[in-house]
Amino acid sequence: MARYFPIVRTKQGEADALRRLSMTARHRITPIVNIVSSPSPGIAATLGSAWTGLPMALDGRYNHGVTGSSASFNAIFGGLGAAGVPVIPAISVGSPHGYVSAVQAAVGAFGPGLVVIARLADIPSLTGWVASNGWAVSNVDLVVSAGDVSAHDPVTYAGYVNHALAAIPTPSPWRSLSLHSFCAPVDLSGMSQGRNLVPRRDYQLWQAVSVSRAGLDYSDCGHVNASMEEPPGVAMASATVSVRYAIDDFWIVRKGVRVSGPTGQPMTTQYRAHAQALVVEPSFNAVPNCWADGQIANYAAGPGNAGGRQQWVTIGMNRHLSLVTHRLP
Repeated sequence: MARYFPIVRTKQGEADALRRLSMTARHRITPIVNIVSSPSPGIAATLGSAWTGLPMALDGRYNHGVTGSSASFNAIFGGLGAAGVPVIPAISVGSPHGYVSAVQAAVGAFGPGLVVIARLADIPSLTGWVASNGWAVSNVDLVVSAGDVSAHDPVTYAGYVNHALAAIPTPSPWRSLSLHSFCAPVDLSGMSQGRNLVPRRDYQLWQAVSVSRAGLDYSDCGHVNASMEEPPGVAMASATVSVRYAIDDFWIVRKGVRVSGPTGQPMTTQYRAHAQALVVEPSFNAVPNCWADGQIANYAAGPGNAGGRQQWVTIGMNRHLSLVTHRLP
């Protein structure tokens, strides 16, 4: 049975998505939580309450690169451990020395081993890099990233990925081996107003590769792009009111309009319309115990609140995670 290693961020909406997963979904997931430049206050408490007793990895490389410090990593890592999460550190090949030191100090504090994230090009030197930092391959959950695959045909690209993975013996000496990629759009600027379909090429790639690579786990960035950059406030103020909803092989992206300007519409009006459009989709409510679908149905029924941007981030991520865990073989 394949496990799922989604990369999520220290944002309240994404933490809430984890918190609202069914227990069946939680037991197939090891989230890799990437610390943003300014983590949400209380994020360790939110994640801790969601994931007590369940495996989680924490990645502070991006935050360390922005701040020059491992303070956020140390604080959140300690908070998760104190909350009863058997958290382990995550690190990318080529991380700066300061972050490597923080990870070395964290290994084994609350759970055994660590997650190592590597590019396909890193595979030839990977074993040596891990050993040079004092870690045993057998204690490492290895996540190999194929990067952004939005422009690739999954079946064709699978040949290249399989060739790169062939350098890793079968059975794998690593504690686990996952293939990561992403393809969700950064923004919706090129899409039409209304219903759009975006291929989930990351999942399609994994499906194609896993046919010939037994025991391969899956990793993605949920329904969002891998970029860790925060959009400027002015961009958010002028953004369209849009939602993303995962189905087999695609995301349904319903693009709205701005809330201001000559064609603007109130946010509540648009979100309710999105909810009403989603509940009549053939794939709606096809995942057992999916909190997101129930919330969308409530918003569609109205009247009253139809959610805001953070609530719909939670809905989109919860639906995505629930769908993947239900569909993974």
